[in-house]
Amino acid sequence: MPRSIGVVVLGILGIAVAFGTYKSQRAIYGEVTWMSGTATLNPGGSMSFGPTFPEGTHVRYDISASLPLSTAVVESDAAGTAGWCWRHGILNVAEDCPRLPSKPVFVYIKDDRSGGGGSNIVKLTIYHWGCIRNCPEK
Repeated sequence: MPRSIGVVVLGILGIAVAFGTYKSQRAIYGEVTWMSGTATLNPGGSMSFGPTFPEGTHVRYDISASLPLSTAVVESDAAGTAGWCWRHGILNVAEDCPRLPSKPVFVYIKDDRSGGGGSNIVKLTIYHWGCIRNCPEK
């Protein structure tokens, strides 16, 4: 192989290796747990979680409850606030709700029972969009 061809081949290989290293070091983004916890609701009780400031245009959360409840995304943590993405009578849900990008929001849950005994054990996880691998240092 003539020397000039060898130099060109080595140059191409060097660029490929450098590009592969760059490509493998790029930050990877996905769902990151923002908050996770367990709450206890009495019959008719309610709670708000937040405020969340998720990047993007959606709020994503998972709920698992021992008894039926309702859930929504609201702009205020005050009980009874108008909201959207209402779900009623749920035990388990994975919800992805649109939101206004410039405003913080809360995830609102309300026990659906009007009376009776026992506590409703609710597990909630709220996610945000963020770096999950090869994250740039801040």
